[in-house]
Amino acid sequence: MEQTSISTKLTKTGAYTYHRLSSPSSQVRLVTILPHHGFRGSPIRCFLEAGPLSSRDFEALSYVWGDQSHQNGIFIGNDKIFAVSDNLLAALQHLRRETEPRTLWIDAISINQADDWEKTHQVRLMREIYFSASRVLIWLGESDSDIDEAIDDLVENDGMTTAQNPSRRETGEALRAGLRKMVMSPWWSRIWVVQEVIAAKVDPLVMIGHRTIAFDVLRKGVMLAAMYDSGLFERLDVSSSRGTRGMYSFKDATALVFFNTLMTPEKRGSFEPSHNMPELLATTVDRNATDSRDHVFALLGLVEKEHLRFQADYTKPASWAFQHATVAVFQFQRGLEWLLFAAGHTKFSGLPSWCIDFSDKSWPRRVEDQSWGANRWVSITDAQEKYSSVRPELEIPDPDEEWKRHPGGASLGIAMKHTRHDADRKTITLRGVEVGKITKHHASTTGAFRDFREQKKADNCTEEEAREAVIDGMLKILNDTGACQLYAHRALTARLGAAAADRELAKGTIWKILNGGNTFNTLLRIVQPRDEQAKEAAPMKNAVPDALGYGCLEKTVQPGRTEMARGSWSALLPSLDEVPVADFDSLARRLVLLVAQLFGRKHFFATDTGYVGCAGHAVQVGDVVCVLFGCRMPAVLRPQADGCYTLVTFTYVHDVMEGQLVGASGPGTSREFTLR
Repeated sequence: MEQTSISTKLTKTGAYTYHRLSSPSSQVRLVTILPHHGFRGSPIRCFLEAGPLSSRDFEALSYVWGDQSHQNGIFIGNDKIFAVSDNLLAALQHLRRETEPRTLWIDAISINQADDWEKTHQVRLMREIYFSASRVLIWLGESDSDIDEAIDDLVENDGMTTAQNPSRRETGEALRAGLRKMVMSPWWSRIWVVQEVIAAKVDPLVMIGHRTIAFDVLRKGVMLAAMYDSGLFERLDVSSSRGTRGMYSFKDATALVFFNTLMTPEKRGSFEPSHNMPELLATTVDRNATDSRDHVFALLGLVEKEHLRFQADYTKPASWAFQHATVAVFQFQRGLEWLLFAAGHTKFSGLPSWCIDFSDKSWPRRVEDQSWGANRWVSITDAQEKYSSVRPELEIPDPDEEWKRHPGGASLGIAMKHTRHDADRKTITLRGVEVGKITKHHASTTGAFRDFREQKKADNCTEEEAREAVIDGMLKILNDTGACQLYAHRALTARLGAAAADRELAKGTIWKILNGGNTFNTLLRIVQPRDEQAKEAAPMKNAVPDALGYGCLEKTVQPGRTEMARGSWSALLPSLDEVPVADFDSLARRLVLLVAQLFGRKHFFATDTGYVGCAGHAVQVGDVVCVLFGCRMPAVLRPQADGCYTLVTFTYVHDVMEGQLVGASGPGTSREFTLR
């Protein structure tokens, strides 16, 4: 007998209605699936029973809800209809026994998903539920002959799959196909499965159709097969949301990340959670959640209690969850390094500027967008490595005596302190030192020349057209560098005096600013010649003056900028002393590509206090540049009418990056900045 449609059943029996739990913080509903008695195709029938978590033995199901657009009906209690997804229906059909009932906890049925109050309390119990279960069952979907063969091989060899053996090429192909299909299940990318598997006190049982395999056997098999066969997953035509990671290209590489970080046996089954918020957020960045709040709430049951500052609350919006998660990271780190991941988000409506949008899988890449210099200070890879073990407790320096003992970045390593978070107003109040207000800024016009090499490779233009493009590029570079040199000279003169400003700029300071604090020498590999003939040519510095006059000065350069541009380029000559070039065209094109890479989409600025810098996001006159205690990169804040600020971006500021401003003034001259 086939499953009939929900609409047909509803007209006959009506929909199931939940009875509210009397104590949702300690009670759960368990689902008992009645046996099919030989009629495998008969409708699913079950009943729900509420009671204390410790009152009965049960299994807990870990699965993916799947597509919710098509619903199927099952019978609960007195033939009342309950709607379930296709994937859950398939799981129930395979879980149902022939002659004996089976009791499980299944989130879609056990929790009234329409009651946010109940869902809040039940989600807070999730880790305890999966820990209390006699076993966690993982449903990956239906099986086929390839998967069956791979399971047989893994079980027979305890995870030492013969797919590694080159002598079994024909059989190995089938085994590899089965492994690929298993790890391609959407279950691997679901955010909640992290907690569900870590909480399991015994090895979870993986179900694929009517086949089963121990989770650790599957984990070991996939890891070893991938280690010994670099082509195991490469042939899969699936690209990761963050690009191919190493040699693996299967979907988001979530299975390997899952296996290799949180899912090892020694990290599972402990009643007391032992993880921290930065570690969990960093290692689950590619996972999916139906409810955006679950990017945070699904992890809270794994956070060490000492560092758990808030609990899941489905009566609150996602912005509330992301605010508290961001603040929890700051508190654990005793610093603001992850604030760099917040600036520049535009997708999530209602999120304060200082808060990380954890529903956006690209949030770890925002550091690259803020400031190329920021990559020296923090990255998502660093975060994953840094928080792979319990981080030792840090002491907050005394503001009067200890602050000089903690070197590190613009803030000299001074820990975050005097911080206040107001979730209702969506504000956070931080302390720092103001660098100055932006009075001049210049946006680069060279970004389009990043694609020059690709255009040339495609042979879309003649040699003359390519030459003309280089001339146009050099013209824009002259205008850009001339403007920057001009603004920098005025600002530095106001702060240091004319003679000191001349000496500073003669050292190539403009290029250091454009390159995020690195000298020009670190990028010479981009313009160095590759062929033997070029190695015997004249030093590149001899061609630089020609490059500056390569048709560019015949065109219009904004008044006052030409000499300034020549000055900025002449500062490169010592760096180019030993770099030969075969011909001028090669030099000019490489210089255009190099500067376009350095300066494309960058925003140079000067402040009223005589400081100069360059940001990765658009700044404007009136923005405030400051050093926030606990953050190594200076921030750009935009004043608002209510006296608060919004976070714009992070930036490189010359003469500030090594703590000069904080060291000269001391923390006593700091003030508060309230961000919203």
